[in-house]
Amino acid sequence: MCEYRTLYYNDKIGYVIYCDVCSRLQLGYGCILINFYRDEFNSFRRIITEIISDNEGITLSATKSISIPTPCDQMCLLLSGREIDILHSILEEVDTKLSVRDLINLFK
Repeated sequence: MCEYRTLYYNDKIGYVIYCDVCSRLQLGYGCILINFYRDEFNSFRRIITEIISDNEGITLSATKSISIPTPCDQMCLLLSGREIDILHSILEEVDTKLSVRDLINLFK
């Protein structure tokens, strides 16, 4: 039985929860819901970080023009510059919390 812990929550933006039992993450953002294994989450976070880095200093479009692959081959996310900035912030915050959790678990 899953035991979820909330790693991020904003009632207007979305959430990320983590199961301590099966080590899966769930991202709810806008109108999407993605379930990740930890390595998939890390890969997704790297993709978002690369997009942000590649467009550093460029004003990203307000229209939905950035296509982002997902673990599902048949589905991509289509986000605006603002949406990808927000998503990047969420993923970085969650990654930090997961890293802290991993460090704490080393001492248990």
